[in-house]
Amino acid sequence: MKRNKISLLAVAMVLLCFVGALSSLSGEPQATKQAVELPLVPQQPGGYFGEILGTLQTIEGVMDERHVRIVPSNSLLVDTVNGKKLTRPIPIEVRNAKLPAKARCVLKGYELGEMNGQAPAVDELEFGKGAQPLRQLVWHWRPYFVTLAVVEPADLKLTVPRDVEKR
Repeated sequence: MKRNKISLLAVAMVLLCFVGALSSLSGEPQATKQAVELPLVPQQPGGYFGEILGTLQTIEGVMDERHVRIVPSNSLLVDTVNGKKLTRPIPIEVRNAKLPAKARCVLKGYELGEMNGQAPAVDELEFGKGAQPLRQLVWHWRPYFVTLAVVEPADLKLTVPRDVEKR
């Protein structure tokens, strides 16, 4: 009787192993811990104003005349978004309108963005894994504003956005 229990247990183990082997050959991918943890959809980077990129917004402000290296020269110092006053002004590059100095601008459009600087993969290929050469411009996400309509000033003309030129 004891010998029959051991034989049955051995047969059951062999069958479980056989079924497991067959299921791995069935062509269906097996979920790994890494695959389960990865997002199904890539995360979208955000903008300065808390809306999803591409969402219609109305921004108000004056041209940022500080011309500091970190602020692009055609930047609007935004103090109001969708009629709500911000606690502090935020500079954002306006890509398709030449902003007038000292004039209040009210623009309708949306935020977009791009990666700026040199990708870490380039450094890894050039200098090896873990290398961190000194750079003036660190790899980072930089939002910008694409104007669709000008509310103020009336004489402000739009140019073709850079991302439309590339197509």
